[in-house]
Amino acid sequence: MILNALLLTVSLSAPLAAPNAPMSVLEGELPTPPPAAVQEANVRSTALKALKSALPEGLDDQDQARALVRRAIAGSVALGAESETSRKLQKACRTAMESIATAPKASALLVELATESAKRDLAFAPTMEAPLPKGFPWPVPAGEIRIQEYPGYRKVMTGMRGNAQNGAFFKLFGHISSNDIAMTAPVEMTMGEEEMIDMAFLYGDPEIGEAGSDGRVEVTDIEPMTVVSIGIRGTTRNSLATGAMESLEAWLDRNKDTWERAGNARLMGYNGPMTPRNKQYCEVQIPVRAKASAPVEAARGE
Repeated sequence: MILNALLLTVSLSAPLAAPNAPMSVLEGELPTPPPAAVQEANVRSTALKALKSALPEGLDDQDQARALVRRAIAGSVALGAESETSRKLQKACRTAMESIATAPKASALLVELATESAKRDLAFAPTMEAPLPKGFPWPVPAGEIRIQEYPGYRKVMTGMRGNAQNGAFFKLFGHISSNDIAMTAPVEMTMGEEEMIDMAFLYGDPEIGEAGSDGRVEVTDIEPMTVVSIGIRGTTRNSLATGAMESLEAWLDRNKDTWERAGNARLMGYNGPMTPRNKQYCEVQIPVRAKASAPVEAARGE
């Protein structure tokens, strides 16, 4: 199963965990967030502050539930209509209001759980341990779903099917070490229906080296692509347990008039085991393409 494949491979996916690695493999300027990401972080901080605001004391059960709903809505409004976190908060509030008169405690608990999940996502920032490949977009914030545009890039890959999955990391690491190629993040893993298909390290620049076979690995060039991506806090091995794929499939269903699936899902891991679990981050992505009947600007919500 996919989760078992993750357990076997992700524990190896940190460059700092490789002993005696050449400095050229580990060195590289760590990325800094672009202005748009900084601006979004400020918006998320404002929403987090709203969700942390104190509630009035001495309320009965119904008024307590209503106060929780008002606070969640304030956080949702701060995030904006396009936010997945906002959508989930609003959904919890709508459901709670339907039963607030007959089951106020259950309604309050529903909103509290949604609020706490949102607060954890909003308080989280990815730990960037290696440079991004040239032209790559900044990672999607935890809990959010959005369209991401990727430029063409070069990667070295090896299969992970069956017993080959155990040695995938070291095959790739041997390639970049012997060719004096710097490590980047994320590490890419293509997902099949029942198991991981392959693992890839991404070159920092598509002009480095050349495509072709190199023993047990293959260097290949990837065309520019569009994906729908969800940011996940925590380790890559538990990313599927968070319902990430279900969230992406639900997004595709809501946007079926404008977007369609265009390839296998992939897992993008940004951290290794030396990073504390509560600071680890990954993305789950599905390649997509705009439907011919839908203008691209409308599909992206522009």
